[in-house]
Amino acid sequence: MRLASIVFGFRSHSIVTVSSVGFTAKEDATPGIYTVKLTLAYTTNAGASTGYKIFSIPVTVYPNVVIQVKDFGSSKTVVNPGDSLEVTAKLAASGGDLKNVVLSFPPSSNFTLEGATKIDVGTLKNGIDYPLAFNVIVGEKAATGYYGIPM
Repeated sequence: MRLASIVFGFRSHSIVTVSSVGFTAKEDATPGIYTVKLTLAYTTNAGASTGYKIFSIPVTVYPNVVIQVKDFGSSKTVVNPGDSLEVTAKLAASGGDLKNVVLSFPPSSNFTLEGATKIDVGTLKNGIDYPLAFNVIVGEKAATGYYGIPM
C-alpha cells in the first residue's frame, strides 16, 4: 500500500483549524489523477445550526518505480592506494520509467570517481537492463581492509 494524506485548513473568524486525512492507494492502482471526495460536517458554536460542505480534491497516483542494481562487480578484488579499477553493473527500472537518473558518490576518502563527480545515466525504461561501467580510484589514505563501493 502507498500511504498519503490530504491536509486542509479552515478559518472561522480568528480561529484556524488544520486537519489531515490519511488514505492509501493500492500497490496495483493504475497511475493517474483521481478525485477524493471529502465531506465536512459542522455545527456552529452555539449549536443553532448545522451544515456540511463537500470538497473534491484531486490526488495524483504515481507509479511505484524501483531502481535495481544487478550484477555489480569490479575488475580487481585486491587494490592498493592510488589504484584505479573498473566497476560494472546493470541498472534497471521496475514499475515504470525513471528519467534524469544520476549516479554519484558520497564524499569518501576511500574511493573517488575517476575523471568526473557524477555520471548522467539518463532515462531507464521499465524492465530493460542498462549496462554501466566506470572507473574509481582508491584513496591515497585508504587503510587495509574490506570496503564496499558506495553509490
